[in-house]
Amino acid sequence: MLIFPSLKVVTKLALKTARPSRSPFQAFGMSRVLFLFSVFLPFLFCGAVLAADPYQEALDFHKVELEAILKRITLQAEQGDADAQTRLGLMYWRGFDVPKDLKLAIKWYTLATDQGHAEAQFRLGKMILHGSGIERDQKRGLEMYALSADRGYALAQYRLGFLYHYGMGEVKPDLKIAFKWYALVAKQGYPFGQNRVGEFYAKGLGVQRDNKAAIKWFTLAAEQGRLEAQLNLGIAYEKGDGTPQDYVRSLMWYNIVASRSGRSWHKKRDVIAEKMTPADIAQAQKLAYECRQQYYRGC
Repeated sequence: MLIFPSLKVVTKLALKTARPSRSPFQAFGMSRVLFLFSVFLPFLFCGAVLAADPYQEALDFHKVELEAILKRITLQAEQGDADAQTRLGLMYWRGFDVPKDLKLAIKWYTLATDQGHAEAQFRLGKMILHGSGIERDQKRGLEMYALSADRGYALAQYRLGFLYHYGMGEVKPDLKIAFKWYALVAKQGYPFGQNRVGEFYAKGLGVQRDNKAAIKWFTLAAEQGRLEAQLNLGIAYEKGDGTPQDYVRSLMWYNIVASRSGRSWHKKRDVIAEKMTPADIAQAQKLAYECRQQYYRGC
């Protein structure tokens, strides 16, 4: 809010700061100028305030654009486009840019699922599995996941791996099945699957323990920026699991993780730093900086 001084205050300040050599006439002239300035100043600022609000204009434009997009997607969905049906279902499920409506989400997911759309099968299966807007049915939900996973949809494969990894309801943990699904995700190049496969190899979960294979998958995931994989590499280099023990390389990854996550990894860093020389610590910091500049490639 703009606060404008009164004429009395402006004139008083002007007369106080006026040079003693000025005549009363000059002082009167100065006060007259300041009076006119104080009268017209609000209008100068108000003109900008009364002009069209660019923020509101942007909102209005955004609203018109969204309405046009929604109309276009709805038309495509009504014409049987499975991708459009899935996208529309996702919009109603999330409540992004449209009012949240689970029944409409289920309607459009179902139509896309009937056409064998892998993503729609996964998303409808997730709603059924958790009873979101529809009666909960674990068996049917898992069947939808399996249909999607068999079509190569990575999120469905990962979710099945997760369910068999930890178990849920009637699904009992089965690490071999979990590894199978995680491996399919990893082979598609997704870092969340690659890190899981690395963890299974490192711990011998559902597969024979192989620390070298673990390093391979951790590295692939870390190069794509997967934070957990970068931490796992730090641990592996510290312990010498699957790779020669290398405190410098270990501290490098710990520094990267700490700089990205904001978590207090300083205790882990402090412990390993006590075993290192100042020169080695400086080298680890240098390598961490270079690694970030290379977007984690070739570190």
